[in-house]
Amino acid sequence: MTKFVRSKVLVSAVALALSAGGAGLAFAVDTAGTDAPTATVTEGLWLIEFAEPGLLYFTGDGEQPQATAPAATGQRRLDVHSPAAVQYQARLSAAQDAHVAAIGSRLGRSVEAVHRYAITHSGIAVQLTEDEAAQIRNLPGVASVEKEAVYQLDTHRGPTFIGATTIWDGSSAPGGNGSMGQGVTIGVFDTGANLTHPSFAPMGAACGYDYAKPKLVALDCSTANCASGSPADADSHGSHTASTSGGNFVSRDPTSAGLPLRDISGVAPCANLRTYRVCFPNGCTGSAITNAINRAIADGIDVANFSLGPNVNGQLNPWTESTDRRALDMVNAGIFVSMSAGNTRSSPVINPPAEVKHVGPWNITVANSGHDGVPRADGSMQVTGPTPVPPALASLVLTPADVPPPSAGTGVVVRHVASNNFGCDPFAPGTFAGAAALVSRGGTPEACAFAIKVANAVAAGAHTVIIYNNVAGAISPATNAHGDTRVATLTQTDGQALANFITANGATPTVVTINPAPLTTANVLESGSLRGPNLCCNGNGGMNVTKPDITAPGTNIYAASSAANGYTNMSGTSMSSPHVAGAGALVRATQPNWTPVEVNSALMLTATGAGQLMPDGTTPATPDEVGSGMVNLRRAALAGLVMNETFANFVAANPNSGGQPHTLNTASLRNVGCTGSCQWTRTFRNTLTVPTSWTVAAVNVPAGLTVNVSPTSFSFTGAGVPVADALFFGGDFEVPGAPPETQALTVTATPTATLANIVFAEVVLTEANSLSPPLRLTVAVRGAP
Repeated sequence: MTKFVRSKVLVSAVALALSAGGAGLAFAVDTAGTDAPTATVTEGLWLIEFAEPGLLYFTGDGEQPQATAPAATGQRRLDVHSPAAVQYQARLSAAQDAHVAAIGSRLGRSVEAVHRYAITHSGIAVQLTEDEAAQIRNLPGVASVEKEAVYQLDTHRGPTFIGATTIWDGSSAPGGNGSMGQGVTIGVFDTGANLTHPSFAPMGAACGYDYAKPKLVALDCSTANCASGSPADADSHGSHTASTSGGNFVSRDPTSAGLPLRDISGVAPCANLRTYRVCFPNGCTGSAITNAINRAIADGIDVANFSLGPNVNGQLNPWTESTDRRALDMVNAGIFVSMSAGNTRSSPVINPPAEVKHVGPWNITVANSGHDGVPRADGSMQVTGPTPVPPALASLVLTPADVPPPSAGTGVVVRHVASNNFGCDPFAPGTFAGAAALVSRGGTPEACAFAIKVANAVAAGAHTVIIYNNVAGAISPATNAHGDTRVATLTQTDGQALANFITANGATPTVVTINPAPLTTANVLESGSLRGPNLCCNGNGGMNVTKPDITAPGTNIYAASSAANGYTNMSGTSMSSPHVAGAGALVRATQPNWTPVEVNSALMLTATGAGQLMPDGTTPATPDEVGSGMVNLRRAALAGLVMNETFANFVAANPNSGGQPHTLNTASLRNVGCTGSCQWTRTFRNTLTVPTSWTVAAVNVPAGLTVNVSPTSFSFTGAGVPVADALFFGGDFEVPGAPPETQALTVTATPTATLANIVFAEVVLTEANSLSPPLRLTVAVRGAP
């Protein structure tokens, strides 16, 4: 069994890693957790605003007529040292003390403010659980209670969107012991790696090391034992997937217009990486893949990512297809295996339904959905001054680029430099300080890249860049914007009219109101992501295993490329699979005694199922498209139950040899030939060291089907569970006095009408005291009474 050395990431190391990126984007809405439980098992920092105004807005009252607000005093700036300000600060402090006491009384415990705020508003920051936050929202004098927004490093929002940062900081890790993947090794089977890229440089203080710890070992597996050859990446695919799963924190240089154009990190940024080059100009050869798998098992990797697959129609039998069968060997060797579901191609796979690849029940198969960093609708902009404003500028359509759209705002200044209309040359320093830049598409050198225009504008101080087309029609460019810079586009007609207006007004600023795009691609399935139903291995779905298993961000992912210090956007299930590989690394780091199959089950049981959408952005997606849903690291490592299965049972389940895969102990239930009734038994292992009580219920059961579960409740004492945050320095894990408790559940589905198409339901397991997040099994049935 692989041994892990647990290390709690020092707060100072985390702070250093986060501060390295400078100012980040604040996202206050957690779109990945839309079906979160009503109570959480860990604390987080919450911001509480009180009804009293801050010094910046206090205009006086009956108790204190003297105002502190500059708008009332006539001062340009707030004077916090004035007698009125000193007096009002004392009042606020006393009021906040009273609020804190009231909060403590409501919660029945001592509450300590981590931070106090008195300038922009009166408020505090305090550690609360979600149910505690709910309890105090209606207290007198409490204006709002909001979860702390995070400013952080990202691979184009992927790690944050799936909740990786909550394992980094310990808020979603057992015992609060956070990890960024230290001690875990991710193996990436791909086109190799950019050996000199910053994403793969030795790790240091950001990962808690006081020395330069090597990050990457790269091998070329076209040679015997992967011992020679060239492991370098000439394609960018391998560098991109490796940096997405476990690449370093890399921050942009704010003093340079060069790459990277935004701050990035892998999902497990402090994991070790081993890249196995198995893909070459002639494709990814089976011999090299098998060679690499053998070497990787010998190397003792803990997680494997395969962003590659067969270019064939339909599903291959995973018990006989070489790569998938060898993946079972990797699982048996203690390796968690993440594999891409596949993408449509020009030929032969041109339609995604019933084409999902890698259908072995031992690996986790990943679909591709969007994240919250890319909009999927237009915004608008209104020019408000100087007056008179031409009617043509009263309302302009802002088309999104590949990064978050411009922020909502009024009185936003827009500047344009006619002498550098295309933005292909550097602007004078400070040209766009505190303003948005307007530039045209095209220019010299011939049609200079959108990224160059953005970089030049940002170097001159722009916080937003608006690019207008130089031909008819709208554009939606790939810009790779700097840090938190927002980018959008205008049509040629609108952009030229705005440029002319700005030029005509000379030194008088042109100001606008911006209304951002209302929607993002978060949780929207990418149109080319291969999906079920899984028809293996007799052509009608008789395998009865739902694939894909899960979905993850895979559209417009910004990560390392093969170019020197290069970065690029890529899309596909090749990009979503390494997100799950990185997720598996974080779970393994925080739950070192879980088997690979148990990690797989934890990710599936805790995935976010609600709110997953088809490519049209409206139709709900089913498990045949997205499996259990979006991977959710806010929950996975806290799962109170996990499911295991043996190598022998996986081998024996081959349907072409009379096996029955639907009997395997996996986190989904499926029967597409359910006549009369059908039944599954699933066994759960307790992971919690304290007594727990569980209830089980079938939910979201469609018409024409009934689903019964037995038993409907059970409990555990917590005996026999090893402590998750124990340190292991070689040797075997300490064997407890008794094995952890388990519970078998029997689920029976009964069609009450003919179900010509597959219908879906869920079985939800809920711990009575919220000591675990709710856990969810998907159910898929087709059949007749």
